[in-house]
Amino acid sequence: HEYPDRHVLLDVWQVIRYEGEPRSLDQQALAWVLPDELPRQDLLEADRGIVTALRLPRIARVLGETKELAALTGSVPQAVFWALPESGAGGPEREAVRAAHAAGHRVFILGDGFEVVRAAAAAGCDGAVLHWHGQQLHVDQAGEFLVGAHCEDVKAALEAVSAGAHFLVLAPADSYVSERYLRLLCERAGVPVYSGWHPDARKLERLQSAGAHGCAIRRLK
Repeated sequence: HEYPDRHVLLDVWQVIRYEGEPRSLDQQALAWVLPDELPRQDLLEADRGIVTALRLPRIARVLGETKELAALTGSVPQAVFWALPESGAGGPEREAVRAAHAAGHRVFILGDGFEVVRAAAAAGCDGAVLHWHGQQLHVDQAGEFLVGAHCEDVKAALEAVSAGAHFLVLAPADSYVSERYLRLLCERAGVPVYSGWHPDARKLERLQSAGAHGCAIRRLK
């Protein structure tokens, strides 16, 4: 993370098994909170990307029909990118979003313009994913409502981060990004990066080895 006067690297580990009780050895404040409660905590700016990563599943999937959303019930938690038509109509129903949340999924609306953010808020979604065109994002700095940016190259992705994007989807229209460029972006972005669009999640571990947060799936029609 780049502060005006210094550069910091936070080496973060996810602990899944431990013994004993945590103790503050350097006078840190300790608290047990759920991931969705973290944006409301008094955290340093450099922590925000880590908090976002904790709240995002490793697999993202583009959907556009309620029956597809319902079919995910019982599967591993995923980030659902609901593709909004150009007309702005056809967002997910609030009940469907609630059911997806109950199954452990995150739901975002994917599309262009402010109507995407409005539709996501109206449906009770976790946030929105905007196709990046250099626009102002007007994001919630704390990150309770997450705004991602779909970008087609590394230059655009870094611009979106500078504009405040909480996470990125790096996905050219007609090809994949090489692992070299994916690694370059992940080293510089400071926010979670999904690599897309892939037909399935078979490359997930390989993409994570390159620094990606996860894999974004979009099936060709």
